[in-house]
Amino acid sequence: PLRILTDDCHVRIVQRRENTPGGQGTKLILNIRLGEKYGSLVEKKGDKFIRLAAFEPAVEMEDEEKIESETDEASNQTNTIDIKFVPVQYLFKVKTVAEADSMLKTLQQYCKKVGDGQM
Repeated sequence: PLRILTDDCHVRIVQRRENTPGGQGTKLILNIRLGEKYGSLVEKKGDKFIRLAAFEPAVEMEDEEKIESETDEASNQTNTIDIKFVPVQYLFKVKTVAEADSMLKTLQQYCKKVGDGQM
């Protein structure tokens, strides 16, 4: 299932793989912040297709371990960590044109709310 999660100032779109249809999600497939300030762009690419373009942090395992060790060692100091971002695109296919229109409208509303500072 695809879910939109919100808190006071962030909106995320999250999708998990299910073991059985309608069952509990077991593995995280997608977890991206939405909003114009995060570079998120949502558009319709066909009758039943919605495209989400965004940026994800590009952190490799070695970098992740280095970041963790630096924060442990220097918990009293302020460190600057360079994080690179890479552009990504996701294409969602839904069953009906009405579902596509509804999904597009909902995602665009959340992107706009974050961009306007309403969240």
